[in-house]
Amino acid sequence: MKQYAVIFFLLCLLTALPSVAQTPQYQFTRIDADQGLSNSQINCIYKDNKGFMWFGTMSGLNRYDGYSFRIFRNDLHDSTSLPDNFIERITDGPDSLLWIYARDGQHIFDPSTNTFRRDPQPLLQQLGIPGNALTNIVKDEQGHLWLIHPTTGLYCYTPGTKPAVHLEAAGNNIAAFAPGASNVNWILHNNGVLEKNGCPHPPHHQPY
Repeated sequence: MKQYAVIFFLLCLLTALPSVAQTPQYQFTRIDADQGLSNSQINCIYKDNKGFMWFGTMSGLNRYDGYSFRIFRNDLHDSTSLPDNFIERITDGPDSLLWIYARDGQHIFDPSTNTFRRDPQPLLQQLGIPGNALTNIVKDEQGHLWLIHPTTGLYCYTPGTKPAVHLEAAGNNIAAFAPGASNVNWILHNNGVLEKNGCPHPPHHQPY
């Protein structure tokens, strides 16, 4: 009886070996200046809703379609060009616009016209947000955009509706924000307090 048990065990082991031995195969392709990238120092990477890959470098903004690059750089003779070539961060923004965080400040890129707006203040005014800058923009699973303002705190924007909702109870000094599952998001304050928060109306806060 023991012999049959041993034989059965060996057969099971042999059957399982191929699946254990098989490991996923990944293929990597190097993309650098030789393939058209404006600079090999990449500061940030972003994928938009159309599938384009964006690379922020110290020498321009690069859009990659899987085959070739289109490079956006500053043009002294074009007021709608990229104001500063040193790109630090790229985020999704309201109205399908991209927010470009550069060394000299924040600018808005319109993919439909391939032009840049150098002053975010008019758009922020439409959203009911003061000033001309945001600390960060984060998108959650439901498509809400969470806009962190350096002095007035957190705003929640639902596409197609204006103005954005100001979550005053969240406070003004927000260090970081992270979207979670089931319409629950996490807010980290500069004083170390961690909150979970939902959107839209009414905002709900539970300090931890």
